[in-house]
Amino acid sequence: MSDQAPLFFTLANKAQKKVIKARQKKQKAKKSRSNKVASSRRQTTTPKLSAKQKSGYCAEARARQHVELSGLIVLHQNLQCASGEIDLVCRDQQQLVFIEVRQRQKDRYGGAAASITRRKQQRVIKAAAYYLPWLTQAYFDQQLPRCRFDVIVFEGGQLNWFKNAFNAE
Repeated sequence: MSDQAPLFFTLANKAQKKVIKARQKKQKAKKSRSNKVASSRRQTTTPKLSAKQKSGYCAEARARQHVELSGLIVLHQNLQCASGEIDLVCRDQQQLVFIEVRQRQKDRYGGAAASITRRKQQRVIKAAAYYLPWLTQAYFDQQLPRCRFDVIVFEGGQLNWFKNAFNAE
């Protein structure tokens, strides 16, 4: 037994040193990653927007202003997930309202309202379903609210608001 004791302590000591080196290496890598993230944040510049993107953001800003003046509380704007994007998420008393904003300069292909196809509706519904548990917890005290899907369209500068434009069925 005494012959094995020095061997045991030697092996244990090597194992401890190996664990310490691995821990130090892991901490060094973590620190390096955080420095890279911090430096990339500093170097990040805002991307240049196309004329269409600028126009779209202006339409969303006008829509937001309009719904706020109408008494809705805007909770979030441009929520994105893998399923899609929700332009505006609002609260209308005890109802959660998801709003899609569309703009078209010309109605050559049916206009802004016609651009919200069933496929686009499904994407908005999936994105709403993704965010619904979080929104319920954050703003409705864990009580599942009634949900409504509205559409605000701009055609030729004219704003039209279609409340309850489609259902999640």
